[in-house]
Parts: sequence; structure tokens; C-alpha cells
Amino acid sequence: MRLFLVVLLLTVGCDEAPLFSDDFEGTLNAPASFQVFPGTNIALLSNTNINLQEPFGSLIAYDVDTQTVLEDTKHYTVNFGIRPLIDNDRERILIPDLDRYVRVYSFQIPGEDGLAISFDEEEVTPIISNSLTNAFEADDVPSDIALVETQDYGDIYIVLNQLGTMTIVDADSLEVTDLNDEDRYEGLRITSALTIDQNKKYPARGVSRMSKNPDTGLFYLLHPSSNFVYLFDAEHIENEGVISFLSLAGNTSGVRSVAFDGAGRGYFAHAGLQSILVVDVSQITDNGISFEVIDPVVINTIPLFGIPNEIILNDAQDTAFVSLQDSNEVLQIDLATLLITNRITLSEGRGPGSLFFETGSSELISLDFFSNTLTRMDSTTLSEIEVLP
Repeated sequence: MRLFLVVLLLTVGCDEAPLFSDDFEGTLNAPASFQVFPGTNIALLSNTNINLQEPFGSLIAYDVDTQTVLEDTKHYTVNFGIRPLIDNDRERILIPDLDRYVRVYSFQIPGEDGLAISFDEEEVTPIISNSLTNAFEADDVPSDIALVETQDYGDIYIVLNQLGTMTIVDADSLEVTDLNDEDRYEGLRITSALTIDQNKKYPARGVSRMSKNPDTGLFYLLHPSSNFVYLFDAEHIENEGVISFLSLAGNTSGVRSVAFDGAGRGYFAHAGLQSILVVDVSQITDNGISFEVIDPVVINTIPLFGIPNEIILNDAQDTAFVSLQDSNEVLQIDLATLLITNRITLSEGRGPGSLFFETGSSELISLDFFSNTLTRMDSTTLSEIEVLP
């Protein structure tokens, strides 16, 4: 997805095309992220502004209780901020920028002037420039970010860069750790035993997303057009290894999303195979061996007949939901039988991307990237409840 954003930006940012539309009146604008602020009924939506319909992308709040988008909370930030991170303890939101920065904002709940939430820029020192005071510099094209509590390094942010590096940042001081003294980049080069001798190359170039296995603490680094899934050990800030799907998938495009259950299984949404690969990940742990190459133990393959964009599990971890961006469908999978039990073609939504299962309820939410909509569904029947806005 991030590679697509880069190509699109180069396409529309030319002399003949306007930088943005001046007649856009929508509330949602290529929404790509839905996260609930812990302990509240407020969720954070990220508008990426992929079509440059507004001057900038934005953050906007959603009331989980009333199921409404709170238009008066809209706060303009930066274009193409796909996966912001909420640091609830520090009342901070961090947004990976398309260029090489991570933008930093503060939030307040309840917000000022009667708003449910308010946002503001948080000054970061040293400042980068007079016009950019709320950012720190990562490596080229940061695309995902996570907060990790470590024993040796305290609380850190790990920033995944499409260059193929991981930037490490102290969460309290926002100071970037230089892990690469001999290069102009500061991040740790992501590699494995297959490419460890390529000192000046970036074999993981193009990685754009990471998912944490809660049982092992390892981060799985995903590449949308590669069949290598890199493993990162955030506790020790080191490369753990790489899972190779080459023998199964060849040169087809790669894994876009992964979800984990509590039984040692990972569910990999593979775009090229148009399938969910059910993999035994119970033995993939921090075993003290770095850079190892792992052949996956594939338990089963679930054909989807469409290109998956995201997979998530419900609270009970007995059901999976998958969005198919090319066919505008959402699927329901029974994890006991590994069979598709329901599929729905969205009535208005186009390009369903991020999915969200509301804890403690039976509601499923789809953010529809290309139609600027949010679709609410009953997660049991997979029937539509409402399309917003």
C-alpha cells in the first residue's frame, strides 16, 4: 500500500494537476486506521487524503457509543498518515510521514471548548526547522510505528521504514538512537542469514507493516510484494530471522496482514495466492539464534477468491474477518473448521481496508478506503447496519 502511495503522489503532484480539490465536503477522506483510546468511548480515525481532495490529511474522532463520526474534532495533520500510534500514557499520537519524519501530536480527552477530544502539535527538540517543529527524523519512508516496553532500554518507539530499517526512539525524550555509525541512516538494517553479508544493501527494502505476536513478543515485518516475512526482536533490538514463503508462493506478491490466536497459529493474508495461510508459529520464538531462515509449517490454506487486505480475529478468537479490497467484500471464517461461513459485498463501500472488531459487542467496522465511508456490520450475520457518513 505504501508503495502505491508513493507512485500516486508522483503521478498527481505534477504541473498539470491541482494539488488538491477545493470543493471536497466529506467527513472521511480515504480512512485507513481505527483505534479506540483505552478506557474511553472515543476512537481515532486517520484520513490519509490519498486523492489530495483536501489540503492535508487529518485526524478525526468517532463516538463508539453513538456510532457517529465527530466532525467538529477534525484536525489537519499530514498526507498519507496510514498507521498512527496512540501512546495513551503520554497523551501522544505519532504519525509516520511519507517523507522521513514522524509527526508528534498531543491529545486531550475531554477536549477544549466542549469537544470530545482536541489535538495539538507537540514541539520536539531539537526542532527540524521553523516550519516543522513537531517531528523527529527517521530513515526513508517510515510506514509503521509501535510502542514497546523493554527491560534494558525502557519504553521505546520502534519505527519501521520502507528503506528496510528499524529506527529506535526513546519514548520519553524522543531521542533517536544511532544504530548505524558507518551509514547516513541511523536505523538497524533488517536482514537475515540469506543476506547478512550484504553490508551496504537493504534486503528488506519495501517492508511496510508490522504485527506483534503477543505470545512471543516478536514483530512480524510484512512486505506487500515479497514472500519474506522478517522477524524483529524489540526487547534486544536485533534481527531474529526471516520466514520464507518462496517454496509455497514463488514470485507472487506477498503477505499484507497477519493475525495470531492463543493456540500458536498465525493467519497470513497472502495477496498473490489470494488465500489465508494458517501457519504453526508456536516454535518461532526468541531462541537466542539471530538471523535464522525459517521454513513455515503450513497447517492449511484457505482460498479466498479475492485479494486480501486485512485479517483480524474476534475476542473469542474463534472467528476471523478478512477484507478483500479488489472485490469490495468482507469474509467471515470459522477458525474451528477453517471454512468461510459468510461473505458480503458492501453496498456502498469501495476498497475495504482496515477492519475493527468492537470489544464486548457484536459489531464489525470496515474503513472503505476509496469511497470515503465507514461500514458498520453485524459480526454474526455479516449484514450491514449502516454506512457512514
